Amino acid sequence: MSRAATEVDWTKLWRKLGRPREPQNPERMLNAARALFEDVSDDAVDRAADRGVLERTNDGVRFVDVPDEEDATDEDAEKDGVEADSDGSHPRCSASEDDENDNIAEHYARLTPVLEALGESDGAHTLGVHDHHGWYNKSPENDTALIDEGYDRRGRPFDLVQDADEFLSRIDRHYYSVLNYQSPEVLRDAEPCRSTEDGTEWRDKSPLPNYEDVEALTLFVDVDLKDEYKERPLPPEKRATFEDVIRGFVDAFGALVGQDNVYVLDSVGGAYVFGAPRVTAPIGDAFDGEERGWIFEEFAKRVREWIGERADEVIQEAEADGLCKADLLVNVNRQYKAPLSLHKSIDGVVHPLDTEDVSYDFVPHDAVGDTLIDETVEWCDEFTAPAQSDEHTENLVSTLFEDYDGAAWRDRLEAFASKRREEEREREERKKRAVERRDEREAGGVDFENAEVTPHVQDVMDAVDDIDVADVIRRYASDAWDTSNRTHETTFSLRGGSQSPVSLAPLTLPETGS
Repeated sequence: MSRAATEVDWTKLWRKLGRPREPQNPERMLNAARALFEDVSDDAVDRAADRGVLERTNDGVRFVDVPDEEDATDEDAEKDGVEADSDGSHPRCSASEDDENDNIAEHYARLTPVLEALGESDGAHTLGVHDHHGWYNKSPENDTALIDEGYDRRGRPFDLVQDADEFLSRIDRHYYSVLNYQSPEVLRDAEPCRSTEDGTEWRDKSPLPNYEDVEALTLFVDVDLKDEYKERPLPPEKRATFEDVIRGFVDAFGALVGQDNVYVLDSVGGAYVFGAPRVTAPIGDAFDGEERGWIFEEFAKRVREWIGERADEVIQEAEADGLCKADLLVNVNRQYKAPLSLHKSIDGVVHPLDTEDVSYDFVPHDAVGDTLIDETVEWCDEFTAPAQSDEHTENLVSTLFEDYDGAAWRDRLEAFASKRREEEREREERKKRAVERRDEREAGGVDFENAEVTPHVQDVMDAVDDIDVADVIRRYASDAWDTSNRTHETTFSLRGGSQSPVSLAPLTLPETGS
């Protein structure tokens, strides 16, 4: 139901009650009370929508028709990412739903120390996402002017440290962290918003961090088992091959950032290999603002290219082309399943692997005990430990930015930032000159506004510079090309027929508030 249909003139109502009070105060109080009620209600609706119980419509919400268990089909199972038996039943969902939900809630209630250890690295914090869609911690909006505009809530990212207990209580099945660490103040930046049938709509902008906010960016590759092998435990021969792949990536990352800075998680559906955030933390310390944003954005791009080159070598050497593939997406707010999260469809948990003795052992959900939790907390503490020197930062930057000269890593990055600053200045100058030329033409009585040609080549260059590529793709590209399963981004890869994606860095669009 819309806000307009339920609007109440609280001032008139209060006066009818005969209370000689200043009308603005009770109006604010009652509006705030209403906002609180609606926030609780909307939050319940959001969570039900995430679980697929409800869906939003133009008129409000409606219950989703869920097939009875005996009516479930193979097609339904494939949509859920769960392998179905030939009779349509789901072999991995044998316990009753209520018992399963209780077990999951009990599992996550024990993980506060894990989140607190993973969530903080040398004073910088990272954020969490529950069940792919739960990016934001929302609270009632108290500003009556914003409420009148329809923005009745205020949202911010979940801080894995500050919001650990509340965040864990909201998880239905699985949870994620992201690659970037930033100041806790960035994650406290709440923005006015409202819920729509398409998700969250922000009045101004999403409060998610951007590259300028990043203080440390984790190096990362997601080595994903192909769908036909997403079963655990893997057959012995396939397991041995996949362990060779993991070792290959560990060695490659070790050559780039040092073996002591390489960490691995069994992601249940594959494996994650990381370069610890401390390796890039000196970059965040040395630069800030616009320059930091330029550097980390370029850094992510070059890491993707570097991983792409190494991935082909590692997978081919292990003769694992048919077994797994590498996801090259490294960017700000890139999700990964966090330690001890359940997999979305397999009843196993994400857990640390020993980089010196790789053993791809499956850990089922019901096997998680205090010992594994303690070991995972220790892993997170080591993973997020601060840098003792910038030795490995030097090797990282000199490898990725070898096309820039400098006596040290900071000099190379300053050279890159200087070049980027000059490019931005030239672009602004071109735009300024283009505006001046258009003003001159209009003053002379010649209007080229609707013309298909221009006498100035620079006009064409300026027009191309001003094209918003993300907007063009968002408006015209087919949804069928979207290869992302994350609601906050749209990712496209070129494909040739039925073959795998062509070796092309995918384009990730900005967060849209879903």
